[in-house]
Amino acid sequence: MVIPIGNIKVTCLDCGWHKVIYQPSDVVFLPKSCQKCKGVRLETQMLNTPQSLLQKLLKLWR
Repeated sequence: MVIPIGNIKVTCLDCGWHKVIYQPSDVVFLPKSCQKCKGVRLETQMLNTPQSLLQKLLKLWR
């Protein structure tokens, strides 16, 4: 069963670049580096989604 996650905001802690990515399923695909400065210090944030198991999964991804 596919569970839509919703929007995830990815922010570069080095240059401030950010992008909101819609995740249509529970398989999360996120960039591993900043598309502007190529930095790897990225922060993820769930938008309009309950912060439960999905937030824990994002912490494991980092």
